[in-house]
Amino acid sequence: MQDSAWKYGVILGVTILILKGVEYYFSISFLPNEVYISIVVILVIAFGVLLWKKLTNPSIKFAPEKKSKVFRRNEDRIKSLEINDRELNVLELMSEGRSNQEIATKLNISINSVNASVSKLFKKLEVNRRSKAISKARKLKLIK
Repeated sequence: MQDSAWKYGVILGVTILILKGVEYYFSISFLPNEVYISIVVILVIAFGVLLWKKLTNPSIKFAPEKKSKVFRRNEDRIKSLEINDRELNVLELMSEGRSNQEIATKLNISINSVNASVSKLFKKLEVNRRSKAISKARKLKLIK
């Protein structure tokens, strides 16, 4: 796409230079300024139409589509770390950016239970911050 824009820009620039060169060579204005302006306007419109067609053409893909991979949780790692279902649910909700109070409300448990689960997760994952716990859990494929 960028290659095309450069090509059209160069073509427009060269055309203007040729017209001005011819005018200078003959030292006369054999075409009125309105004609020069009209030629430039026509070229710009043509470039715009071509660019519009390329941008609206659904067969042209500007960015490669990412293949959606099915997430497979590392069950062996979960068992080896002895992470239970509640802790895993708390970890998933933490990764969504939810606070302990929001997690407690969502899981219908007390905030003290959430705090205990978070503390256990920190110990099991050997981290001291929520962000590190989430990062490590993603690396270990415990959560998405």
